[in-house]
Order: sequence, then structure tokens, then C-alpha cells
Amino acid sequence: MTFGPADEIGNLSLSIQAKLLRVLQEREFRAVGDTRSRTTNIRLLTATNKDLRAEVKEGRFRQDLYFRLNVVNLHVPPLRERREDILPLARFFLNRYAVDFKKKVTGFSPGAIEKMRMYAWPGNVRELQNAIERSVLLCDGDIIESSHLTMDTRPEGEPATTEHTLNLEELERGAVARALQMTHGVQKEAAAILGVSPRVLNYKIQMLKLDWKSFRAK
Repeated sequence: MTFGPADEIGNLSLSIQAKLLRVLQEREFRAVGDTRSRTTNIRLLTATNKDLRAEVKEGRFRQDLYFRLNVVNLHVPPLRERREDILPLARFFLNRYAVDFKKKVTGFSPGAIEKMRMYAWPGNVRELQNAIERSVLLCDGDIIESSHLTMDTRPEGEPATTEHTLNLEELERGAVARALQMTHGVQKEAAAILGVSPRVLNYKIQMLKLDWKSFRAK
């Protein structure tokens, strides 16, 4: 049974749910490749953005596991209902990505702060994190301006278009592809050109689905 800290409990398959329930009830588990069971004494904290009661009714979540987990229930309001958390979270993500991308970005302009505070953040904290990651990548100075923040600012209910997202994705793909072309596929050298760590570059290559081997010198 494997699932990481970023996985939501509501996304687990029924087979994994059954294994988790057995661990919680019997306080035993068997590691992969092990021949004997081991005991454990844990307290489990889970999170989900799904209505688990509705998931139970639809047969996508085990009722017995739901009742086993639903001991203390904490409701975290969406980001738009706790706007005082937006700026501290944005600064946290900025510091993280400034280090990852080796950028000397230190803060936000007043216009950028106002743009974040006025936006509804339908994707909550994950959308904020992605927006800050993009803004750090796009920023060519030490302050993130409003223009660096590329959120979906459509009026509520208006259908989405892909033009804006594709433009941003193509911008990143073009920069990464150009760096790989210049270095004949040597990721360490390409990362240096882009001003990011090799780990970040590798993540971007996978996310953009680029075949870095195709850039190797023939």
C-alpha cells in the first residue's frame, strides 16, 4: 500500500481503501517483500475536497472506512473566504520557488498583491501555488508585478478558453527546448542556462512531455 502525503483520501481506489481500513482496525501491516506482519500505532490525519458522504452513496468510498475516519471533522474554508491567508501563503511559495529556480525575487508589487486579494481562487491553495511558481519563472527582476500573475480572470460562469494557458505552456516549452538544443541535451548545462537547478529542469521536462534525448548530438 503506497500513497503520498499529497494524496487526498477521497482519491484512493477501493482496493487501497480496504487495505487502509485493515491497518486501522487491526493495527498491523506487512511491508512489500516482507514475510511477517508488523504492528503499528498511528493517528491518521486525512484531507479531501470531496463530499465523502456523497462518495459513499455513489459506491466510490467505503462506508466502513468513512465512519472509521470521521472521528474529528475540521472544515477548512476555501481561500476566497479567508483572504487574510493569501499573502502569507504567496510569500511562502515565492521563497520556495525563488530558491528552486535560483532567482533573486524578494516580494510583490502593490498591484500584484491587490490582484491576488481580488481574485476568487477557485482552485484554492494549489492554484495559488501554481500561479506563484509561474510568476517566479516569468519575473525578470526582484519584484513580482501584476503582469507576472497569470490567473484565469474570466467572469464567473463564462466558458474557459485554452488560448492563455497554451501561450504560457508554449513559453516554457520553447525556453526549455531552446536550452536543451543549445547544450545538445545535457540537462546540467541547460539548467545553468535557464538559471534553475537540474532537479527543477527535470521536473519541467516531464511536465512539458519533452523528449530530451532527441536533442542529443547525432
